[in-house]
Amino acid sequence: MNYPSKSRLLKYFEGGPLWDYEAVDRLASEEGRNDAYFKWTARFWLMEMSGGGIMEIVEEGIDDGSHFAEGKLLSKYKLTEYGKKRIHDLLGD
Repeated sequence: MNYPSKSRLLKYFEGGPLWDYEAVDRLASEEGRNDAYFKWTARFWLMEMSGGGIMEIVEEGIDDGSHFAEGKLLSKYKLTEYGKKRIHDLLGD
């Protein structure tokens, strides 16, 4: 099924925890977008879903400049039980 970008991003985490740059790079590749604005937007969606209880941060690190920008916070996210239920309820999986 062809989901909207934000839903696809969320579904990547069904396989387990991912670093934000792993998920964002995958989405950017699928969308054919590699611009900083798109990547910032996708990272914001992850923070937004974390704030809503759908995702949680399980690890953090500092970017050495190879992902977004040197000194930026990197976060590894996973779905919460609530997030798994929302995916099932809203996306029918």
